[in-house]
Amino acid sequence: MKPAKKAKKEPVSLVQFMLAKRRAGCPVCVLPADLLAQMVDGRKKKFRRIETIEWLEVAYGIKLKTADFDAHYSGRHESG
Repeated sequence: MKPAKKAKKEPVSLVQFMLAKRRAGCPVCVLPADLLAQMVDGRKKKFRRIETIEWLEVAYGIKLKTADFDAHYSGRHESG
């Protein structure tokens, strides 16, 4: 019996490659999608960043700093 052939992966686009490179090591980018979505909603409702940081720590045990968010947003990690 022959082993099953592995499906070839489609190469990533330049945009996808650069976004992944930009996001590598970012503690905000690695958060689960549902938390990121809640954070977007919170920004729309004008919740302060310090409140989001407190919520992440109290509710999920995730410790982030304001500088983590500064780097995330200034690096345009959410833009695609």
